[in-house]
Amino acid sequence: MEAFARTGEAIRATSSKLEKTRLLGEYFSGLDDATLPLAAVYFTARPFADRDQRKLNLGYAVIRNAVCELAQVDEDALGESYMRHSDVGDVIEEVLQGHTHPRATSLNDIQETFVRICSTV
Repeated sequence: MEAFARTGEAIRATSSKLEKTRLLGEYFSGLDDATLPLAAVYFTARPFADRDQRKLNLGYAVIRNAVCELAQVDEDALGESYMRHSDVGDVIEEVLQGHTHPRATSLNDIQETFVRICSTV
């Protein structure tokens, strides 16, 4: 997951489509056959491929409430952070700093979590 995140940050940092393509190609070339399709889907900002009809049904309010609870902040703090960043991912990273205990996570772990979420909704 760390390599996925680093690749995403590098892609975000460049405006060059050729560089974005190169970065994705470099990242994809190091993946095994089981992980490659997951990474390709996740770079589209979706939890499942288009042909997969499952939906997470996690709207902004659910995510906001979970982040506020984990970070022990109110909605106003999220709003202030959003005014600074204008990016939900950056907001979540900022407010959760020091409030979580990161651990190594694979793309397969993420997929398993998405599947579990779908089965509880």
